[in-house]
Amino acid sequence: MRFSRQTGAYPCPVLKEELDECAYSNGKFAFTLDIDTSKSPNTLEIKSELQQPEIESLIKNQDANLALGVHCDKTYYYDLVDLSNKPSHSITLDEQQVFGNVYFFLVVKAKRAISNFSPSGLDSVFNGMSFNVRCGDLLAISNEVVFNYGLPPLPVGESIFELVLQQERHSSEFAVDLGREKIEIAVGDRLN
Repeated sequence: MRFSRQTGAYPCPVLKEELDECAYSNGKFAFTLDIDTSKSPNTLEIKSELQQPEIESLIKNQDANLALGVHCDKTYYYDLVDLSNKPSHSITLDEQQVFGNVYFFLVVKAKRAISNFSPSGLDSVFNGMSFNVRCGDLLAISNEVVFNYGLPPLPVGESIFELVLQQERHSSEFAVDLGREKIEIAVGDRLN
């Protein structure tokens, strides 16, 4: 099960990328993700954009931090990686932990309890309200970015099998060795 992005699931107003499902009437929280799959582990370059002064101030004062959520349904891999308070980040992901669609999302979460939080730009239904934010509560959440991790392509003309000729084997015998880079099939000098 993936991270729930329901509007009513949060104890305080959450800034989301789509303002129509957000407690804020203005502000912005988004990110871009570039994945370098040419080396192992993969390198993830993350650039965030936050336009909400009170949340920005919480991050600057280290009362809140950015974190990247990574989730894979097929392998049940889930991680929430804490990031620095800068807008650009570079982290690694062991691609052997994931397969198929992998979902990435960025959040801002409280690092400690915050009393009487009353951010600007809230929808008018929140006028005059302040919130007691608990440690770990989400203050902002981005849209998901989906990346598909498939099996690496097999080079043209490349086989996963290797046929090994063994003179001492009877023509009706063969042996399979799975403990090598390629599946080794040993056969006698004739195949019947």
